[in-house]
Amino acid sequence: MKKIVVLESSPVWQREFQRLCVHLTSFLQDDCLAIRHVGSTAVPGLAAKPVLDIDIVMSTAHDLDKVRPILEKRGYYFRGDLGIKGRYAFGYGSSSFMRHHLYVVKPQAGSYLDHLALREGLKADPSAIERYAIVKRALAKQFIFDIDAYIEGKSEVIQAIMSSSAGRKAQMLNGQVHKKTCLNDNLILLETNGDFLGEILFTKHPFEIVKIKGCDEVKEHLISFAKEISLGYQ
Repeated sequence: MKKIVVLESSPVWQREFQRLCVHLTSFLQDDCLAIRHVGSTAVPGLAAKPVLDIDIVMSTAHDLDKVRPILEKRGYYFRGDLGIKGRYAFGYGSSSFMRHHLYVVKPQAGSYLDHLALREGLKADPSAIERYAIVKRALAKQFIFDIDAYIEGKSEVIQAIMSSSAGRKAQMLNGQVHKKTCLNDNLILLETNGDFLGEILFTKHPFEIVKIKGCDEVKEHLISFAKEISLGYQ
């Protein structure tokens, strides 16, 4: 049984995610929508267990059979949904990368949108970061080896953060249907369809916006999403 350890935020976590993102993008870029850093290590300034949480977002809800063998060829193994609908976990043996939890998620899955609601809710509110960190530190001391109790103890504060205006906005915008098209070696078109129409044409590296359409909040969302995609090409 592993001891629960919550550490102060480190810039190493962002660098390690980018390193792993580049690796995953090298063989998944044509077979997924995005590779996104979620969980506490994705929020600068937030204390966390030193484990990356990564969502590989499928292009459509039916692409697991396409993505799974690609990951298995690179040393990952399928663990199923672990009881969470729309999210599929993958484990690994030895790795040169920082310890991480890897998930393949359906693009409109509730679990995926919850990840983003929590991340964006925290980023928008420094007081929420501190409040959440206090809870996590206290739970780690109280339940040193009980991960289930640790997770359950966080649920109330997590729900409050996800229900914030920034959290709800993240769920709403990311819950739209997105389409990514690689037009050539350095140009990507990202489109969103549904209640919030928009598109962004951008260069992979260095990141640069070539064209963007949509209302202000859609543009803001598309720029942020495009920057996340471009991390895999650094």
